[in-house]
Amino acid sequence: MNSFGSFNAFWDTTEGSVEVNYFRYHDLFETPSHLHDEYALIALADGATDYVQFGTREHVHRGDFLITNGNTLHASVYAAGGRRTEGVALTFTAAAFHDFLGRAGVEREHPARQCVLMHKVSLPEALPQVDALLREISESRPPSRRIIEGLATALSLQVLRAWPRLLIREHSPAPRGSMPRQRLIRTLEYMAATRKRDFSIDALCQALNVTRRELYASFALTTDGDTPAACYRSLLLRRAEEALRSPEFSSVKRIAYDLGFRDPSHFVASFRKARGVTPGVVARSPRRGTLSADCGR
Repeated sequence: MNSFGSFNAFWDTTEGSVEVNYFRYHDLFETPSHLHDEYALIALADGATDYVQFGTREHVHRGDFLITNGNTLHASVYAAGGRRTEGVALTFTAAAFHDFLGRAGVEREHPARQCVLMHKVSLPEALPQVDALLREISESRPPSRRIIEGLATALSLQVLRAWPRLLIREHSPAPRGSMPRQRLIRTLEYMAATRKRDFSIDALCQALNVTRRELYASFALTTDGDTPAACYRSLLLRRAEEALRSPEFSSVKRIAYDLGFRDPSHFVASFRKARGVTPGVVARSPRRGTLSADCGR
């Protein structure tokens, strides 16, 4: 609980329409219910993650591929239970994603409408592309942007060509002007790594190089009306709950100080107000997996 083990690296393609995000999480990392304009193809190399999209929970493992759709609310949890999660997310602008669909041979009845890809697909034959992409990113010094772009393009086309046509739907576009995915990840990483006593909206704005007005406006659209402060409180309590259920749980007092509460009684009161029970009750209850979507409901 004393540190937040995470790593994110981003590469833009030459045209700037596709972004490669390599991620690695050793500690719990949660993206509460949110949306953004971009599409993202998620591929795991290690561990597992949970996604909620269209009201369906998907448990994604190595060999599974999932697409988060533009302007569609979704939530995710990485490294639940402290298990390392590693993979890549290929992020596309709407125009670039539609271009990739065409290159993959997906014929569309209504080209002007937004395309939605449902559920996840299992495609073990695409894993060599995933492994090659991660090797280039993590082992080459320095990684080659051109090789990363080529591997990302090949992986995208391979997955989209294999995607079942019955899982592709179309609907009218709904532009929102929400926060870009990369900035959202930076925001949530800052929240996850910052203790309560050190967190402030001004410090968050400084870390993101945005004004308070810009942050509040884009965050409200991204999380369907939530505020950064409310989201931080929700994530803080979610981390507390994860620690209380951990096999390494030692004491409520230690969790309170690790999270940055001024004293254990303040932590207990805050937790009980939000959850309706004390931290001790949660620590004594049977462990179970949860996917919180408190922020941005």
